[in-house]
Amino acid sequence: MSILGEGITVIEEEIVRDCGDKLPDSHLPWYMKFFRNFPVTPLGKAQKPKMHEMSIKKWRLE
Repeated sequence: MSILGEGITVIEEEIVRDCGDKLPDSHLPWYMKFFRNFPVTPLGKAQKPKMHEMSIKKWRLE
């Protein structure tokens, strides 16, 4: 998961192409989700379980 800055656009194909130059096929991402900002705790840490739950709902993985 990634945070995109204001006015920045990117498409999945660009990410996979750039990763493909540096990573073996077995390490390329299967799914991508882009956020303007992550859900965070009151301390400012990313809420990974919440992001995981959002991903499961989006792609119906379970």
